Amino acid sequence: MKTQYLHRLLIVMIIATALALLLHRYGMDAVFRIDGNSNFIANAVDDRDSGGKTQSTLRRENGKLILECQVDTSYQWPYCEIAIGLKQPPAGMDLSRYDFVRLKIRYEGPEDQHQVRFFLRNFHPAYAKVGDATSLKVQELVYDPSFRGKLISSANFRLGIIAVWLLVMIGYLVADAVLTHRQLSASTRQQASLKRINEALRVQTLIYAKLSRHDTLTGVLNPKGLGDELFELAKQREEDIFPMSLVFVDIDHFRKINDQYSHSAGDQVLKNLSNVIRDHIKPSDLLARWGGEEFLVVCPGMSAAEAGDLAESLRNTVSSRIWPNGIRVTCSFGLSELAAGEDLGDGIKRASDALQRAKENGRDRVEAELAKVA
Repeated sequence: MKTQYLHRLLIVMIIATALALLLHRYGMDAVFRIDGNSNFIANAVDDRDSGGKTQSTLRRENGKLILECQVDTSYQWPYCEIAIGLKQPPAGMDLSRYDFVRLKIRYEGPEDQHQVRFFLRNFHPAYAKVGDATSLKVQELVYDPSFRGKLISSANFRLGIIAVWLLVMIGYLVADAVLTHRQLSASTRQQASLKRINEALRVQTLIYAKLSRHDTLTGVLNPKGLGDELFELAKQREEDIFPMSLVFVDIDHFRKINDQYSHSAGDQVLKNLSNVIRDHIKPSDLLARWGGEEFLVVCPGMSAAEAGDLAESLRNTVSSRIWPNGIRVTCSFGLSELAAGEDLGDGIKRASDALQRAKENGRDRVEAELAKVA
């Protein structure tokens, strides 16, 4: 996991939090509905219990509760109503989770004016009596329909959001610590690998230890100079130098050039070839004369595919170039890609094997040897 992925996760969490808060504000409603399909006990009640003569009946039809009243106005306060029992006293139902109630009602009658009231009757053992409806505490509401509220209370929902953020932040810190530890471990392995570069590059140690950092003929780095440059390169950030590509360049039939045109002509070919390579590579790439007619190009931050394009461009340039004395020059190329933490010697060996394969397959060609994936 990279740090940029953790940053993206935080952005996603911020967006998700905002969406969750909006969803909770405008959705996530808990609905408690009462209609003709409900199993609650519903009865018609009128003023006859109080001395009036109003008659009422209640029936269920198509999911509706229909109350029919024959109101007798001879009583001072005539009325009829639907009484719905949510629980049998002294039991009750907790409605604290609901924020409002909506009433859907249609009224038909001969009167020009009428009133509809909505009551919640609460049984309290301190003063209410089972079977006596008049002893229940009445709470009158200006009605709106079915009971609605949040599935999760606002306080609990916000607490849950905070808990999720805490868990994500803890996870972020743990992941960041793990990532940092892995980067330090990779850096340590890299340093250990680069410390072995001198051994991988030291050919004929006693001779090269006395040489300068550059090849006296071509002016490019010699193996010792390349080792010094690689040690300096190791001080840069890992992501700036890996993947690293290694490209071997070998002049085809160079011995014939020396034999046919003289060693002086051969030296001129070496100088010109080093200039051609320098013109094609980036300033950050390293070029060294590996030995004889062989050169090594180290390309930090370059993949094998890009290195293959570079080698093919060099191959075409060399083969089509007009060389001194009319000499026809071609080169064979072997390349490999070095991953972070991998030993440089292994990458050099793969590139050398690829170069050998290019020679065996007819020369004037590019071959690559990539690391095997476990």
